[in-house]
Order: sequence, then C-alpha cells, then structure tokens
Amino acid sequence: MKESTIGQEIERRRKSNRTAGDFFGEFINLSTEFKHKADQGDDDVNLRIGEFYGIEAIPGCDPAKDLEKKLARKYGSKDAIRCIDHADVVTRNLEGLDRQVRIWEELKRDLESERWTAGHRRYAGVRGSRTALKELVSHLNSGDHAGDNPLNIGNIQLVSGGSTAALHFLIDIFGTVAYGYPGYLYDIHSGFNGKAIGFQAWNIEDLASQILSDKDRFGIKAAIINVPHNPLGYNLTESSVKILQELSQEVKLIFDNVYGQYDKRSMELLSQIPNKKVGRSFSKEFGMPGIRLAYIIFDSPSERRMIQTSSSAQYVSIANNVLMLAKWALQFNKEYGLSQHIVENMNNRQSEFERAINSKIKRFGIVPGDIEGMYRILYLDSKKAAKNPEVYNSRNLVGLCKEEGVIVTPLEIFAPPYAQGNLDKTGIRIAVSGSPRTYEGGQRILKAAENMHRLA
Repeated sequence: MKESTIGQEIERRRKSNRTAGDFFGEFINLSTEFKHKADQGDDDVNLRIGEFYGIEAIPGCDPAKDLEKKLARKYGSKDAIRCIDHADVVTRNLEGLDRQVRIWEELKRDLESERWTAGHRRYAGVRGSRTALKELVSHLNSGDHAGDNPLNIGNIQLVSGGSTAALHFLIDIFGTVAYGYPGYLYDIHSGFNGKAIGFQAWNIEDLASQILSDKDRFGIKAAIINVPHNPLGYNLTESSVKILQELSQEVKLIFDNVYGQYDKRSMELLSQIPNKKVGRSFSKEFGMPGIRLAYIIFDSPSERRMIQTSSSAQYVSIANNVLMLAKWALQFNKEYGLSQHIVENMNNRQSEFERAINSKIKRFGIVPGDIEGMYRILYLDSKKAAKNPEVYNSRNLVGLCKEEGVIVTPLEIFAPPYAQGNLDKTGIRIAVSGSPRTYEGGQRILKAAENMHRLA
C-alpha cells in the first residue's frame, strides 16, 4: 500500500494524525482521477481505489462520524441519522468508486452550502427545491421518458407523502373522482374534501365505458387510471388509448403510473393522451421508499398551480433533507442507471418466479395473470371456485401459502369496503420484489396450490 501514490499519502496523513475534517475532500480527487481507467478494467487502478476501503481505520479519521456531528448541529440528530441512512440506501447497489466516499462528499458539500437551507429552514415550501426540480426535468426529458413536448419545472409538482398523498391532493382539487377496482389505490376514500367513486373493472376499456356512462349521474370531474396496473397487470394498448382520448374530452385524467419504467411502449402511448396528470414516485422509480416522495406531471402548468391553492396544500411542504436525497437519486441515476437496474432486477425475478410455477400450477386450478412490475397475480379457476367454494377461495389459498412460509395478499383487499365479497374474480397477489429467493418462493406457492387441490 505504501508503494503507491495514494498509499504514500495515506501513510503521511496517518503519521501527522490529521483530523477527518482536514482529511476529507482531497481523497475524492485522487479516486475520481482514476475512474475512467478503472471502468476499463485496469487492475492496478482498481487496487488503488480499493485502498480507500481502509479509510475508517486511519487514526483520527472517521468521516461518517465527523459529518454526522456536523449534520446534527445543523439539522438535529434525528434528521442527521435519517439523512445518512437514506443516502446509504440510494447508493447500496453502486459499483466502482467507494460509495461511502461519494455519500460523504455530497453530505459535506451540502453542509457547507446554504442553498438547501436558506435561513436555516427545515422545509422547502410548497414547490420544493428548484435544484431538485431541474434535475427531475432533465431526467424526464431524456431517454425513454422524453416526449414530443419537452417539460419544464412549471409542469412538475413534488408531493410529500408519496403517491398516496398525490392521489389525495388530486381528488381534493377535482372534487369527485372515479377509479377502477380491484386496484392498489391505497386508502383514497380517506381523501381530504373530495369524493372517490369506484367501478369494478378488469380492463381499461370497461372502466372508461362505465365512467362515460355514469359521469353525469355522479358528477364525475376526473378519473384515476392505474397503468401499468397493480395488481391486475394490464397496460395501455392502442385500443385503450382511443377510448381514453374520448374520455379525456369529458373528464380530467389522472394516471397512477408509478411502474411506467417497466413498459416503454406504454410510455409512448401515454404521451398520445391529452388533458392528463401523471403521478410517479421515487419509491418505485429509484428504489427509495423511505423518503415518501412523489411527483405529478401536469400537461398544463396552470393546473399544476391549482395544487398550491387547494385546501390540502399545507401538507405538500417537503423537508430539505428529503430533497437532498431526491437530488442525489437523480444524479446517481444519470451516472449509474439506477432505475434501469431496478427494472432489470425485477424482470429477472419475474422470470425466476415464472420458471418456478411453470405450467404446473394450472393443473391445480390456478391461472397466472399478466406480469406487472414488482408484483404478480394468480387467479383461482372460476369453475373450480364455483363448484367447491369452501376450498377454492383466495383466503384459503393465502393460509396455505402462509403454511409454506410465503406471505401473499387476497385480491379482495384491493376493493373498497362496500365491494369486498362481490368481485367477479378472485385470487392472490404476490410481491416478487421482497427477496432474491424468488424461485424458491414460487415453488412454495406451487406446493400451496397443490395442497388446495388435494383438499378439494
């Protein structure tokens, strides 16, 4: 280690017992200096970068602890710990340069700047940070997200509380909003001043037709369209786009599009629909569920401004440390492709799950549904369920899966209280995102299905 340039520098600083504050930033330059060669597979360079993993062992040098103290003085101890923990989550899957050093570099840069905490405020107000908004707009105007009409920060609204809160705000703005069930639309009936009206629908065309038929009777002003759909798995098609274009002339369209990155074709089709609001979340797009941050893309900036004058606007204010993490997520995504990594990882897990259940599960009266993002639905065969309802029901299958060590959700959970028990179809939803042991989980569900078949 002492023979390399970096090793000599570490040894010199060790002997002089430099503090973490003095020791910090210059090492960033030393490591980034070799980044290009490291990416080309230069072993000598990788060895040099690897030497940074011993940085915590140097006497008097504990960058994490040092920066945590500074963060605590500026934001308070709880926010300091939360900030570091979330930054670690953001960079967990990064390779190449020492991700911890990158976290410390960002923390130090923001600690020494007032751009995120003007007047030492802890919250950024209704709009959020212009810096974070600009990073988000740059992301949306590039790659698969790019549309015919480039977005600007006037089209974007950041929302604290995740996609749940985003739906509540929009229901509050438009008053009476229709949606389709079964669907993972959270607790939208607990929205602020608005009213949510549910229609049982198993595809977009059916939902749109029901809304068009009943919009005047219920006074519907807007509709929530969940695509890619969770848990049913369906997505936009050319035929569904046509009926949604018709529907958009009658009501405002709100797209719950948190899994949009899983289907490029869907993103293209979505751009063909006018008069819409599109909601996404940092949880699904960048793997950051802890920060509870969503954003809404408005076709019209004037409609985006409506959220600031709604009665729920007081809940939009976003903590500055959350905005810091949002900015880092966008920067890391630009450099490392975090969103694409998540998509590839989930697609691989879906393939493993499919391989585990194969066609065998159909023998036991279970019909696999469409694949969507992080989840998968399995329907019970309708004929078997009608013939032997005491055995062939979703709650029984949930219990059998639990006996095999797998937690799944009955489809009835995704219907409003007044509709539970009255679904045309029944089944279970499985999350394939919780563990890399997807194949094993699929085999256990297959065993549960076999046990149900034997009971019948």
